[in-house]
Amino acid sequence: MPIPRLTWSTEPSMPDQIAGALDEAGCCVIEQAADVDLMQAIHGELATFDAVGSVGASAFEGYTTRRTGAPLPRSATFRSIVMHPAVMAAGDHILESATSWRFSAAEYIQIGPGETAQRLHRDQ
Repeated sequence: MPIPRLTWSTEPSMPDQIAGALDEAGCCVIEQAADVDLMQAIHGELATFDAVGSVGASAFEGYTTRRTGAPLPRSATFRSIVMHPAVMAAGDHILESATSWRFSAAEYIQIGPGETAQRLHRDQ
């Protein structure tokens, strides 16, 4: 099954589109949810942590791909992503029976040159 791809908009139907994609495939890509300036600001804020990031040790992880954990406390701009309406819509839909929920884990991944795309997977 192909991964559903949506284009971000502020239309009132967007949360329903996200919910439909999640129900259909369990995931979706939401294109244009964050603009280039926002992503460059995050990169700038997290660049000082590059030295503590881990580099992959397998073809799956990417030999030149760097991962930096805990971007939430390290980047104020990154925190705006977890409050993005698309993230909130997805969380509200998946966790609809919860009285409240919290986004608590994230990772900043810089895909290195020449790396291949990872298949969609769940981390343990």
